Amino acid sequence: MFIQHVAALSKRRIVLASASPRRRELLSGLGLTVDVIPSTFNEDLNKASFASAGEYAAETATHKAIEVSSKALSASQ
Repeated sequence: MFIQHVAALSKRRIVLASASPRRRELLSGLGLTVDVIPSTFNEDLNKASFASAGEYAAETATHKAIEVSSKALSASQ
C-alpha cells in the first residue's frame, strides 16, 4: 500500500524525527531522501497525569512533533 505513494513522496521534503539508522535505511531503500532531525524532547512527563499509556504517548509525540517541526522550518529558511 505504501509503495504506491513513493513517487509522490519523493517530490516532497521528508523529515525523519528519529536518529534511528534503521528507519533512515528503510526509507532510503524505498528511494526516498530524508532530512534527519531527531527530537531532543525529554520524555519525562508525569505518567500519573494521564489516564492511559496511549494518552501519555500521544502527548509526548505532540511535544516531539512541535519541536522537530520548529527545527525543520528554521532549517529551511
